[in-house]
Amino acid sequence: MNRHKILFKSYIRRTFNYTFIIALFLVLLISARPGWGATYYVKNGGNDSLDGLSDSTAWATIAKVQTAVRSGDTVYFRSQDTWTSSSVPILNVTTAGVTYDGSTWGSGTRAKITTTYMPSSSNVLGIVRLSANNTTFKGFEIDVNDSRSTGIWVGSSTFSIDNVTIDNCVVHNLGGVSGDWHYGILVTPYAGSAVALVNSNITIQNSEVYDTFHEGIAVYAAWTRYRSRNNNILIRNNYVHDTGSTSQSGCGVEIANDSDNVTVEFNTITKNHGVGIALRNSPAGEGGDNGYRVSGPDNTIIRYNIIAENNYNGIQVWNPSRYSASDSYFVISADIYGNIFYNNGVINTQYNYAHDFFIEGYEGYRDGYAGSTFNIYNNTFFNTVNTNSNNNASVSLGSTGVMNGGTVNFRNNIIYFSSTATDYGALYYRLSGTTFNYSNNIIYRADGGSKIAVRNVGGSNYTNSQVSTWSTTSFGTNPNFTGGTLPTGFTGTYGTNMVPNTTYFAISTGNALNKGYTLGSQYNGCINGAGLANPSVRPAGAYDIGAYQYVYVTAEPSAPTGLTIVQ
Repeated sequence: MNRHKILFKSYIRRTFNYTFIIALFLVLLISARPGWGATYYVKNGGNDSLDGLSDSTAWATIAKVQTAVRSGDTVYFRSQDTWTSSSVPILNVTTAGVTYDGSTWGSGTRAKITTTYMPSSSNVLGIVRLSANNTTFKGFEIDVNDSRSTGIWVGSSTFSIDNVTIDNCVVHNLGGVSGDWHYGILVTPYAGSAVALVNSNITIQNSEVYDTFHEGIAVYAAWTRYRSRNNNILIRNNYVHDTGSTSQSGCGVEIANDSDNVTVEFNTITKNHGVGIALRNSPAGEGGDNGYRVSGPDNTIIRYNIIAENNYNGIQVWNPSRYSASDSYFVISADIYGNIFYNNGVINTQYNYAHDFFIEGYEGYRDGYAGSTFNIYNNTFFNTVNTNSNNNASVSLGSTGVMNGGTVNFRNNIIYFSSTATDYGALYYRLSGTTFNYSNNIIYRADGGSKIAVRNVGGSNYTNSQVSTWSTTSFGTNPNFTGGTLPTGFTGTYGTNMVPNTTYFAISTGNALNKGYTLGSQYNGCINGAGLANPSVRPAGAYDIGAYQYVYVTAEPSAPTGLTIVQ
């Protein structure tokens, strides 16, 4: 065999080997589909025996979706269609890295998932379960159809969950009877064994939750479950309303137990039967007295929300409990800034207190706020409807007992209050061992005269004209709101042009301008500027008092006159 033939055969073998290796690599890469997965379509009247890759070959059932999808896939549900089942979960997401989209394809608004399942007891775990990492679930209506069930549950009973997004969904119509505990959207690891599970990096945004028997959105690390924890949860630009019931008050948003680094921002939380936002630890009856607890919700941020017309309290902090005199305390700490609160405490049929903001106290060793810090900055509180006869203050630090321990920093807030009921003051506090730092506030009784603006139980009380005696940097004067129509939500898109939909609480004159306390840079946002593409921030001149920061606009120079063109 001559030399040329040998070289040619060697070349052929090498080419074949390289081609085979490359082809095998491509097959394996495509089969893995890590980032360039398939796009599938699902519609009523589809056919599960087809490939699902187009409108004409779309699948029909959720069961087919669950058995076929792989990581990297996107599944479009036709937006005018409905999927119904008598068993739950109807959609059980267990494959990581899949996007489910119910609003992009079709002629409707959102694909609907609903149930005819009617359990005899409360079903916590949801008719939609998101139990896989890197999941996006967007553009669906979840109609629970008066079932005693949770709408969407994020979590697993066997492993931790990371990176889940719920976007542009509507969850509603949860039934129930007294004593039921289920939720519109629930974020919780559901560990039942001695394994510490964590839900982390969960986003709930641009969604609506309403008509729920109990909580609307719950970030709840259950102390009946071993070391259950949530971490790094974002709740942004949601509309949560009409949650709870007269027999089971519930709340719009709940953050409970070991749920840390939760941010609640740009939400409208209104007309809920109980509390707008609850920040709490579980009492003994919910497992708080067992060895599974670690601490309370820490590093919570509640900012730039509209919290209005909730029956009892706008925000309530409670159960900072230790369970025996020798037990450790469980920290509840939060930054609460740039929010608008108005007319909370409109109805009080179950409890004997109602406020826009309330840190609850207890008698005895359960006053466990030791180690807790609450930074309450640049909020606007407005209340002209609270006629509760037992402690009707707009802002109350302790009332059902003493707030014992911890630190409250209360600066740059406006309280505008008027009430015909028993005079508890616009700001009421009853403290023991609590460090209370306050300055640069406007606290104003619109009903004036001898009405109390600041009530210090065990100390002195102060009317409008005496507020500057209580705090030399504070004012008992009218904040001079722009007025008009109260805001009912936000307009625009977050990161582009999001602001409250009216400017009722904006200020342009008076003591609110430039007389605020200078805070750290993390508090420099304002409710009329933090949602913009180019955020307007504090200070503009100096810190303003209240949720709004006045933005100074420099007038453009006038065009010159009297000029002539010289050739």
